[in-house]
Amino acid sequence: METIFYNVTTKALRFGRQFGRIEELAHQMIDEGTQPDNITYSTIITCAKKCNIFDKVVHWFKRIYKTGLMPGEVTYSAILNLYIMLGKVEEVINLYEKARAFSMLER
Repeated sequence: METIFYNVTTKALRFGRQFGRIEELAHQMIDEGTQPDNITYSTIITCAKKCNIFDKVVHWFKRIYKTGLMPGEVTYSAILNLYIMLGKVEEVINLYEKARAFSMLER
């Protein structure tokens, strides 16, 4: 239930592009023992991307793996779009292959 509360709150903050507050909330969530889920991470990453805080996009994307979660399609899409926008072709190819390996892009 706690995760749902945090997710709704972070989504509301995302619309206001309040990345700093979202990141604070994410740290609070973790400190209190509530584990972020794919929705949480996707919201954080999407907001960071919309705010042009690209290092934070990559930071939070890598953090997903550290927690043992696998990014969802929305999260993969956000990071792929960022790498394309930045012209990081190798990262796009590597991430695409990683996603395929986990069957995220195959239907």
